[in-house]
Amino acid sequence: MAYRLDWLPVLQASQALLSGLAISLEIFLISSIGATLLGLGGASLMLSRHASLRFVATGYVELMRNSPSLVKMYFIYFGFPVLGLFPTAFWSGVIALVLHNAAYMMDIFRAAFASVARGQREAAISLGLDPFLTYRKVLLPQALRRALPGLGNYWAEMVKDTSLTSALSVREFYFVFTSQIALNMRTYEFFLVAGLTYLLLTSAVAAIARLWERALARGEARAR
Repeated sequence: MAYRLDWLPVLQASQALLSGLAISLEIFLISSIGATLLGLGGASLMLSRHASLRFVATGYVELMRNSPSLVKMYFIYFGFPVLGLFPTAFWSGVIALVLHNAAYMMDIFRAAFASVARGQREAAISLGLDPFLTYRKVLLPQALRRALPGLGNYWAEMVKDTSLTSALSVREFYFVFTSQIALNMRTYEFFLVAGLTYLLLTSAVAAIARLWERALARGEARAR
């Protein structure tokens, strides 16, 4: 017997789906900002003159990249209570995503800073800029523009990674639509809606990253 699409259950579940989507976006925004900032700070350690700091940063990258983010979520949610800490499922998922993705962003930022010509730093110092201003005014803008293509890819991946928090029963988008499938048995309809939603979100994030990159490139061109 042919399967007939019935969109009524999807419409009836629209409020729950939108609520789950809002939580997914909240997880994405917090975790992507946190991972980007941590990645930027970690990249500075990787480029440090001190071998001990480089060792710590490199060890962190290897540890995070070679362990699944889902394992980190379980470790934080079920392991931290042993230490007297009781993070919620939401924050366990967010922290795990920050720690996991920051490792990849550290490598992206490290490569971006390394690509900035050494003469840029030397020219800034010769003009009397202190190390902080040299970093903020000269190095960071150029490195950020070079890093944005890679960052955009990982931000798009983090949109999809929000679904992993459903393993901790966080009522985000993936959790809600799989629950609705179990209730209504309308697999194709809900998966089509979910697939289209993730496609639109990841495409939007990638487009924003590209627009930001072009804006920085235009600003750098005008500065010259």
